[in-house]
Amino acid sequence: PSMVNRVFDVTVQQKSMKLSSKVSLQSFNDGLLRLRSLKGSIKTPFVELEQASESTLTIAQSGVTFNDVQFLGKAGGAIFVSGQIPCAGMPTLEGRAASLIVQHPSFPPLRVSGRAEISWHDKRPHIHAALVAARKQNKGRFRTLSCLLSTTEKGLNIRRFRVRTKEGQIHVTGSLPLHFDENFSPSLTDGRLLLTMNGQNFDLGCLREVAPSMPITAGLLTGSLQLAGTTDNPSLKGYMAVSEGNLNLPGTLGALDDVAFQATLQDSSLVVEEMAGSWNSLLKFDCSHIAVTSIRLTPMLTASIVADGGNLSINGFNAEGIDFHGNFATKNLLSGTLKAERIGWLSETSEMLSEEKLREYIARAEPIVQSKFKLDLKVDTP
Repeated sequence: PSMVNRVFDVTVQQKSMKLSSKVSLQSFNDGLLRLRSLKGSIKTPFVELEQASESTLTIAQSGVTFNDVQFLGKAGGAIFVSGQIPCAGMPTLEGRAASLIVQHPSFPPLRVSGRAEISWHDKRPHIHAALVAARKQNKGRFRTLSCLLSTTEKGLNIRRFRVRTKEGQIHVTGSLPLHFDENFSPSLTDGRLLLTMNGQNFDLGCLREVAPSMPITAGLLTGSLQLAGTTDNPSLKGYMAVSEGNLNLPGTLGALDDVAFQATLQDSSLVVEEMAGSWNSLLKFDCSHIAVTSIRLTPMLTASIVADGGNLSINGFNAEGIDFHGNFATKNLLSGTLKAERIGWLSETSEMLSEEKLREYIARAEPIVQSKFKLDLKVDTP
């Protein structure tokens, strides 16, 4: 009885999350301990929350129960949390967000609304979420993200995952054998794949707004892809096209500008119908009719590359009717043979690379070339 109405400071630290609260003992009857939370706060890398009003926590031999504890976001919005934390076992938590502002240095502030529930089975979290996230300010390329997903014993089930940009969108549905451990670290296990992606004028530049380290700075993606099969034997089919793309290359290699890419995928093959662009606005390239076949993802990336009647243009130098047969693997980077049946100059030629400029490009590439590779080259000219 002497403990009733006394106030205690409680702090819980779990990695990057910190919960602090002032609680008082309200009553203790028939094995039930009731605590009143007077003032609390939660700090995470994405949001800081302050408890809006007092709430009651019930502690029994089975565990802790709390209902609709309201927190206000420091940057705006609110969240309501309910849950059960058993003495033996894993907790069940449910949250409802109302225009909660989530922010982090690596992405723009987002306004999040929706509902999420997390429970644990055999130390694996099971998640059910229906969320909508939009930019706090209506500017930039990214507009909204909406998702309706859940995790089961078989993996991740995606009923809807849609990202809208200023003039386009990308929509993903399906399921993956993707599981999360108790620390929410994902891992892909053996199982069936069933995933569909449809994109229409999706602005790839929005990826850089979310992750500034992304090498893609611009581009419009349109396509439809279907992933099926199993993790050991995946099957990918569909088509994709990228226009007006810009890509930052690693190290001091500069950038690829005005990238245009169009390809068709069927089972384990990829046919590149167009691949064009310019390097540092000096070297322009354009190639087509290249097929990548027999793609395998495990245990390492391997593929066969075939070009029958391909075309290649580099700074006004044109090679037509290229036949190329080679193998690509992560262990021996590239091996194959090359045969160019017709080589000629375009009617409108641009200035070719000087020896000095060529040496400069080679010097740029040298710091990042670490792997050895074998290339058998054979050129036949008329």
